[in-house]
Amino acid sequence: MKFLISHAVAFVLLAGSPVATAAQVIKASPSVVQEAQQSSTTATQERTPRRVGVDESNPLTLTLFDAVKLALQNNREIEVERINVQQADYDLFSARGARDVTVGASSFYEHRVIPAGSVLAGGLNGTVTTRNANWDLNAQQLLPTGAQ
Repeated sequence: MKFLISHAVAFVLLAGSPVATAAQVIKASPSVVQEAQQSSTTATQERTPRRVGVDESNPLTLTLFDAVKLALQNNREIEVERINVQQADYDLFSARGARDVTVGASSFYEHRVIPAGSVLAGGLNGTVTTRNANWDLNAQQLLPTGAQ
């Protein structure tokens, strides 16, 4: 701990004192500068492989807003979550429909001819004929308590 404090104090003292610095200026000819730039660009081009599907001669300039917008549009996980939100909206709409009124209707017709086993069973010619017709209309709705 003492070592750390002593080095911190030394740094503060050195930072606060004026220091004379000397700089050496070297002037190079323009041809030397161009050769150095060309050699560095050819070296970087040789090191980096060509990227498939990327046109390096026509770069796309984007603002930060456009880059974020493009990333959000092309992100499949975000698209899945958008669909999940839409599905939850449909589920909510369906749950609200549980208290809607349902109306139903049904009809039924039956014609039976039953042979009579004895004279006491009745019927002409030894048979009993029955005809039934039923019509049913109904409407129902769940109450706010959940009962029908």
